[in-house]
Amino acid sequence: MDGRSFTVGKPYYLLTFLDEEAQSPSIDTFVFLGVNILGEWASAEGTRWYFQTADSFITDGQFDVGTNGSTDQLLIADADMLEAFLDVAELADNLLSVTRP
Repeated sequence: MDGRSFTVGKPYYLLTFLDEEAQSPSIDTFVFLGVNILGEWASAEGTRWYFQTADSFITDGQFDVGTNGSTDQLLIADADMLEAFLDVAELADNLLSVTRP
């Protein structure tokens, strides 16, 4: 899924369901920071996409790679995770497709 494009600074959403019937959605919001932002080169492990929790992005500002600060607020994704990230239109479509009991 390396072909998927993300926009730096834009929010993306991870949608999961709390129940097997997919009636109780849970949404986590992340802001895309970039690819290999910590200076690593694409390696055998592949390219890494960096997302910051929306809470920390709003509260503390964008993660600063120059500070060597804690990466606790980051989600580091491999290529196989990318299709799980939805933009707002995709999120809306997914939520509208939830079947009601």
